Amino acid sequence: MSINNGLSDYSVFGALALIVLLASRKLLKASDGWNKDLGSFFEMSIVPLTIVFIAIIIFYVMQILGQ
Repeated sequence: MSINNGLSDYSVFGALALIVLLASRKLLKASDGWNKDLGSFFEMSIVPLTIVFIAIIIFYVMQILGQ
């Protein structure tokens, strides 16, 4: 029997996507392929994933402190 903790097991994929996007942005900023449109794409995708990542971490910390 398993107990649902309120978050999907797929939240790991969101964290991995954030790591991949951050690494890609860092690599592309150092290369010649960086432009304004690419920068706005990364900002539009990284900011929401960062907010969700922080919310997931807060949820897990609150769950651990509550037990």
